[in-house]
Amino acid sequence: MSDDLTAVFDEMFGSAEMGAPGSTPGQVFAGMPFTEPPPRQTRPRLQKPRRGRSAATIELGQTARDVLAESEYAMTLRHLYYRLVAQGAIPKDHTSYIKLGRVMRLLREDGTVPWEWLVDHVRSVIRRRTWDGVEDMLGDTAELYRRDLMRNQDVAIQLWAESDSIGSVIAPVAQRYTIPTFIGRGYSSRGYLWTAAKDVVAAHEAGKTVLILHVGDFDPSGLDIFRDLEETLRLYAFAIEAAASVDEVRRMVIDFNTNLESETNWLDFERLALTAEQVEAYQLPTAPAKSKDTRTAGFTGTGTVEVEALPVEDLLAIVEAAITNEIDPEALRILEEAEKSEREIMRRIAATPLERLVEAAA
Repeated sequence: MSDDLTAVFDEMFGSAEMGAPGSTPGQVFAGMPFTEPPPRQTRPRLQKPRRGRSAATIELGQTARDVLAESEYAMTLRHLYYRLVAQGAIPKDHTSYIKLGRVMRLLREDGTVPWEWLVDHVRSVIRRRTWDGVEDMLGDTAELYRRDLMRNQDVAIQLWAESDSIGSVIAPVAQRYTIPTFIGRGYSSRGYLWTAAKDVVAAHEAGKTVLILHVGDFDPSGLDIFRDLEETLRLYAFAIEAAASVDEVRRMVIDFNTNLESETNWLDFERLALTAEQVEAYQLPTAPAKSKDTRTAGFTGTGTVEVEALPVEDLLAIVEAAITNEIDPEALRILEEAEKSEREIMRRIAATPLERLVEAAA
């Protein structure tokens, strides 16, 4: 950024030192708490710039920064957008979303908003993990070590998210309990669903019931995606258990009136969010259903809402409650204690000089 442009934004938004007064967020996953939450403090209102910046744009920048600074969690741009829509700061339309993205880019580039306050989990980097020696590798292994905390539970759980953006938010909650998160990306591919069905059947064969928790948009497609997920997983799970092809099972359903729901009654589905009740309870901003969507005719909601409109902390609480309501806390505690003890053993091994480990192994 040129010196002139920097000066302009210093006047617009304050100096770069305003970025993160006194702390730097320690974790960048949306939905994960910062190591040190951004401190709340009184900040001067931003002044109108001299080079054609509207007062509305300045106000949007200030409001967005305030929302991020007061949040316990890092946000995606989409979550920030819906938070501002809910506050009435911007209208719910594509133009406002694009404008917000442009304003947040400028605020981060000039240092007013720390980069860690906004996160992007859709794009990733492919990189091979490396270490600076065996000791370094052993140290990492100790910290990464996890027990399967669901091993002694009577239920196996899969958490499903309709999109990457929402999956990155809710996955850390599931990971605490070593529960897998499946990212459907809309209507999932049949191969992806077949893989999930094999996991479901394996859990059932181990004597467990299985619960599928789903998080998706409240709109015609979002509701139909949940329907498709349930119907397909039941169909595939029954085919796997019966050692039959999917087409053979379909013919059974037609010719013998086989009820897949009763045949797979050990498999349950629950739509955690969004629901019509949540839209009303949280007073979430709605939009008309798309007229070109063929599923709109069967949609009974008063308006559509994307799941990102639900405040992050509320969404995480919903997911956590759904999980903890299903698991045995004592069985969980026993495995957590075992994991803690075993990790400490691995830390001691990692701290032992390599020469001593070689001698002991000889």
